Amino acid sequence: MPKNKKDENLREKISYNALAKFHLGEYSKLKKDLEKFQTWESAWDSRKKETKIDEHQEWENLQKLNIALTLSADFDFPSNLKEIPWPPFAIYQKGEKIKNDELIVAIVGTRKASDHGKKTAYEFAKSLSDLNISVVSGLALGIDAEAHKAVAHNKKRTIAVLANSLETVYPSTNSSIAKSILENGGTLVSEYPIGSATLARKFIERNRIVSGLSKAII
Repeated sequence: MPKNKKDENLREKISYNALAKFHLGEYSKLKKDLEKFQTWESAWDSRKKETKIDEHQEWENLQKLNIALTLSADFDFPSNLKEIPWPPFAIYQKGEKIKNDELIVAIVGTRKASDHGKKTAYEFAKSLSDLNISVVSGLALGIDAEAHKAVAHNKKRTIAVLANSLETVYPSTNSSIAKSILENGGTLVSEYPIGSATLARKFIERNRIVSGLSKAII
């Protein structure tokens, strides 16, 4: 049993990560387990007999990839995300973690952007970063990619919310942008445990996190 709050929090994180992998990141199943068992540790203790998932190995895998897990109960969980409908139970972060007092604006748009649209997105993002405002987007092709590129080229901070787990980048053509984001003090964010498949529904789920982190959306 945990000996103090720090041990208890670590155990909750390890348990949540394993349970999220067990449920393939499905929000509704995680919600039912939390309502039934009250804590992630109790839920995992009940579920682990149904699977061969090793919670300690899964946690070690996160550490090797330099991925941090922040639970919604943690003091450094982005408070704005608690105010949206269907708030995430936790987020995975790679790079510099999001700060609660951080001013963030989203720039999002079509994947099939015109040259004018791309140029406009790029200029908006650069202007915001010049004001030390963090820009968040979804690392998709088109407008999203231009927004991230502008900020990274400006050596400022941008946040990419992915619809897949953080050990991979989708689309793979944006891998170099993801690398540049991290090199310039940015963050990659996901609510899915490593090994999660990329599914169409997750792009819709991802969008609520982009909007939840933002003070405004362009």
